[in-house]
Amino acid sequence: MVNLSYHKDVVKAIVSRELWEECQVQKKKNSRSYMRNLTYLFLQKIKCPK
Repeated sequence: MVNLSYHKDVVKAIVSRELWEECQVQKKKNSRSYMRNLTYLFLQKIKCPK
C-alpha cells in the first residue's frame, strides 16, 4: 500500500490564491471553441515564410 500525502503551503506562493482562481476562470473563458459558419479551403494550410 502506498501512502500519498498532500502538503499545502510548503513554499511561498508567487501569486495569491485569489489571483490564481481568477486566472483559471479567464483561461476557461478563453478556451471555448468557436463554430465557423463557412468552410475555408486553406485554413491552417498556408504559412508565412517569415
